[in-house]
Amino acid sequence: MKQDKLNTLSHRELEVLQLVAEMKSSNEIAELLLITPKTVENHRSSIAKKLGLTGNNSVLRFGIAHSKRIKLLKPKP
Repeated sequence: MKQDKLNTLSHRELEVLQLVAEMKSSNEIAELLLITPKTVENHRSSIAKKLGLTGNNSVLRFGIAHSKRIKLLKPKP
């Protein structure tokens, strides 16, 4: 099940996924996390690969559907 694969995501990938689920653009995410938009895109690609997602908006759809669980998995700073 893809939901179980959430545990394979790094802390940073979980942060990116949460922000994607909040409808943030790659540029907005980059600014919030102090990384480049290209790095955000790399994280999105890695998330899709680890979760077995395909399609243009699959990471967004998954993030929205599982946003509560993502927040629970993300460790507090």
